[in-house]
Amino acid sequence: SPSDLAPNLAMAKTRLKPEWILDWIARPDSIQPNTRMPNFFPDMQAADTTILGGDAREQIRALRDYLWTVAKSK
Repeated sequence: SPSDLAPNLAMAKTRLKPEWILDWIARPDSIQPNTRMPNFFPDMQAADTTILGGDAREQIRALRDYLWTVAKSK
């Protein structure tokens, strides 16, 4: 089912540590082998060089920061 494909990100702020999220986004398979989450930053290279100057670390931080803004649905 679609609910099995991804975690509920609305709970990220209350359940996860900010630094852990950075590691997870950068290297998901190193944290959870065989995870279904793809690695969007292989070798810490950004796929889209037009976002944040192509800086993979800055893009990962931006994704983490965005997670902190996701509100739980009522």
